[in-house]
Amino acid sequence: MDFLQKVMNKKKSVLFQTQVKQLKVPCWPELAPSRVWHQAKFLPDFLSYMPDTWGPTSKLLERPFFYGVLVSLAPDFVTALIKDCRDKRRQANNLAKAQKPLAGVDIHPDWLKDLLDEPFTSSK
Repeated sequence: MDFLQKVMNKKKSVLFQTQVKQLKVPCWPELAPSRVWHQAKFLPDFLSYMPDTWGPTSKLLERPFFYGVLVSLAPDFVTALIKDCRDKRRQANNLAKAQKPLAGVDIHPDWLKDLLDEPFTSSK
């Protein structure tokens, strides 16, 4: 109610639904509103659209509202944020793949020779 009162008194700003830009933001932990809040609060006019009771530790922080306002005010910021997170995820994934040993069974060469010498039949 406090936020609505501040909107009506022109102490807070509001976007109409037609002004809200849409952008699909992945649901990754690093893009959680509580983590992005620390950067977003320094954007011009961002805090004038957010309720005062919201913050990085608030349980009330609604993701669709948060990103709706953020994308509308700073679409380049959000696009760069998503790209940066995607690049870091790819880099971590590639590093994990490079360090991951190949799955398989080590076979002594004598065993391998014996196995290859025997005929193989399958019942399927």
